[in-house]
Formats: sequence, C-alpha cells, structure tokens
Amino acid sequence: IFVCGVGGSKRKRVTAFASKPNPASNLISLRCYIYSDNEDSKRKVKRFEEEHFPGSKSSIERPLKLYSDNQDIAVWLDKEALTERGWMLDGTPASQNYAYEMAHKNGFRCKSACQFAVKPIAESSTRVEDFSCPLYFQQNGHTKDFIYVNPGIALLPPQTTSEDNGESSNGAQGHHLFDQAPQTVIC
Repeated sequence: IFVCGVGGSKRKRVTAFASKPNPASNLISLRCYIYSDNEDSKRKVKRFEEEHFPGSKSSIERPLKLYSDNQDIAVWLDKEALTERGWMLDGTPASQNYAYEMAHKNGFRCKSACQFAVKPIAESSTRVEDFSCPLYFQQNGHTKDFIYVNPGIALLPPQTTSEDNGESSNGAQGHHLFDQAPQTVIC
C-alpha cells in the first residue's frame, strides 16, 4: 500500500510513471499517483519509484483541486486510444478509483497508486507504435482532466523464448513489475 497526500491542503498533484518494457513480452507497468502539492511529497513519490521501479519514466505533473463533497477520484485509460496505437490492457481494469478517505484531521488520503499493465496487441512489434496514452482523472461529479503519458521508451525487438526452442518455461513472463512492490509505504 502506498500512502501519500495525507490531510492538509485540497491542492494535490497527479503524475504517472511508466516502467521499461519487460524484455520477454514488452509489458509496461503504468502507475498513477495523487499526492500533496508540495516538494516533499513530490520527492517521496519520485524516491519510491526509483527504489522499487528503477528506470521508470515520469509524465508531467498536473494540479488537482479536491472538493469537500467526499467524492472518489476516478483514474482511467481510454481503451480505444490504446487499441489505435496497437496496445491493450493486460489483466488490469481500464478504470480505477481512489476512494476518498478522510485523513487524521482533514483532507484526502490515498493508500495506493492506480496501476495499469499494458502490452502490444500485435504479434509483431513492428506494427505497434511506441507506448503513449492520455491518462484521465476526475473527482466524481467534477471536471475531467488528463495527463499525457509519453515515456519515450521504444519497444524491444521480439525475443526468442525457450518455448520457441521446444523447452518449457516457468511462466514468469506474466508477472507485472508492480507485483513486486512493497506492501506499505507512507510519505
């Protein structure tokens, strides 16, 4: 669990990080964070990413103003936009929610990053564009906004697997990078 943006101002920031593609499958893990609008929280999010997902690339930050109506925050990827670029979600829902939870005294507290796994649709990487997409966020009942995630990471060329050589594999290809993240982080 990732805890950040505890209490304080209703001004928050939103950013996303994308991992390097998995060499076996070109699977990319995308994580969206909402945190307090201050440099200390920004540093903590960045440090968390660097420690647990080395080589990740960040998107731009966007401000997010929270409202006092206890509404959750939806975060989602446009499946059609992904498909047009040759990408699809890999076992993660296209839309996820940050539950609005009151912190100790006041304000919003988020306990985890929204995490998405995407992979190329096509069997051949040559028909797939490098990964980029809009990541939308909206406090329910309020204005929708987005950040454009373009990590500038090129697809890796297809690799020959042990299955291609007639050997069995251990099935580790399907694991998402964020499955290896620690269970609790407080910032």
